[in-house]
Amino acid sequence: MEIERDLSMPPTTLNTRQAYVTDAIKLGTESARQCTNGMRALFDSVAVMSILNLLIIFSLLSSGFAGHPCPSPQYLQLGTTGLINCTFEGDLAVIAWFNSTSTQDDHIATIRDSGKSVDGSGEFDIAKNGSLLILNVSLQHEHTFCVVTVGTGDIHPQYCTDVVTVVFPKRREPLITDVQNCSEGVCFAQYSKDSIIRCSVENTRPAVNLTWAVRSGPADRTISHQSSTVPSPSVSGASSSSVTLIDPFMYSETLALVVCKGNSQPNMLKQNESLIFLQNMKSDLFSVTPDPLYAAIESTIVLNCPKMEKNLLVWNRKRGNSQQMNMVAYAVFGESLFVSPTREKLTLNPDGSLVISEVSVESRGIYICLTGDGEHEEARSYDVHVYAPAFPEVEGCGLRGEVEGCGLRGYCVLLAEEYDKLTCIIQGVPEGVRLGFTPLSPQQASITFLEQVVEIRDAGDFFDVSVTATYRASGSGVSTFQCGVIGEHAELFSHTAVFLLYVEPAINTTPETNYEFNFWRTAFIIILVAFLALGSLACISCCYGSVLFRGRDTPSKEVHSAEVDV
Repeated sequence: MEIERDLSMPPTTLNTRQAYVTDAIKLGTESARQCTNGMRALFDSVAVMSILNLLIIFSLLSSGFAGHPCPSPQYLQLGTTGLINCTFEGDLAVIAWFNSTSTQDDHIATIRDSGKSVDGSGEFDIAKNGSLLILNVSLQHEHTFCVVTVGTGDIHPQYCTDVVTVVFPKRREPLITDVQNCSEGVCFAQYSKDSIIRCSVENTRPAVNLTWAVRSGPADRTISHQSSTVPSPSVSGASSSSVTLIDPFMYSETLALVVCKGNSQPNMLKQNESLIFLQNMKSDLFSVTPDPLYAAIESTIVLNCPKMEKNLLVWNRKRGNSQQMNMVAYAVFGESLFVSPTREKLTLNPDGSLVISEVSVESRGIYICLTGDGEHEEARSYDVHVYAPAFPEVEGCGLRGEVEGCGLRGYCVLLAEEYDKLTCIIQGVPEGVRLGFTPLSPQQASITFLEQVVEIRDAGDFFDVSVTATYRASGSGVSTFQCGVIGEHAELFSHTAVFLLYVEPAINTTPETNYEFNFWRTAFIIILVAFLALGSLACISCCYGSVLFRGRDTPSKEVHSAEVDV
């Protein structure tokens, strides 16, 4: 029909939105005139109502309308397809969108029963429910858009909404930078005068406002910080915000739970807070006197914290002569429990006690537990020593009291000299272990220890300890002794080396007197033998002289006799 003008395009004879709406009214009126004569009166009344509505429109263009179907403002993300969302009610014949609030011809999209049409810019589209689509949101779309709707025989007011372009950060929570230890939303750091604790949110539009506060008691308390916002070098139209912590220990001495808060309109973050647990390294932790604790290799020990209702807890450890305290576990009760990843098997109990399972040499050191609530604090310390089973050994005897060679009652027997030394050694023990010789019953011979000298040698993870004793023996018989750990560590090493010292009965206590007696006895025997020898020679000489004298008196007879004998 002649009156079916395409409402998707601006009317050629009308230059204002009001004229465009009036033209739509005329379309409704002309359609009504083509109805049956019986309905003419009804459509005449509709036309009258349309004229009244038109008057109402002009009165409401500047004052707004109570039932606004398009919320304002609406936030659309840069570089994406944005939807200006409206909820239209009733049976609408036409929904027409405009690119501004001016009275000039800024029509961009229309939808009606017969279909939809948009301008040729390629920027816009219109959804089935009449909402406007911006195909690629840019900064140029950050302004006011308006829509006009036409019902059956009436015209609704003009609705306008403001479009605000936004850029959401990749990480939609405040990021605390340069912190490695984080667990369940709570990070930890040791704070010193050179520390820089910074919180930031990067590449957002609009910028996020960041602040620092300390969490203690019923409400957070703001602490000193310095904020900055700079344009983003990588995202056009976006900016980056940061806030640097200045003094986190305004309300406590050693422990503080600090929160970085972010807020913006609209809310750019899914999580508006990030927590960090800070330990002040200026405080003198070494003033706490540690309780000594000795743990056997592969055993399990429990280190307890002070019994108090606190929400902050941290375990630190110092090894050897180092002055560096390292965190091994921390807890923000109600928020997070964290144990540092180490080769050791550490467990933090709900009551704050630290469990060390399968103790090794790596478990040694001074452990300090700090607890607090952001205002009051307490501490407890342990000096953990690690040891392995070790057994003393006496030189010349078998290990652990085993017999080597001869034995009496299952113990090693050593032959005692009048003056001699004994040495005992134990290997692989913690620092501070000492050895000593002690007598046992029975004591037959008299053994007196003159001195015992202890020597300690560093063997790496442990120490080798030896004791050398000088003794004097007298009398005879067997005396029983043992070598073992003495002093405060004796209960850790209950094994002792038991041995026997045997003093021979034939041992002489006056060697010079014996030597004199043997000399005169030998001399007497020599003189006696010499005297007897001389006497024998004298007798032989006398007998031989007598025989010679008799032979001179009767020579012929002696010869004859000799011949006869032959």
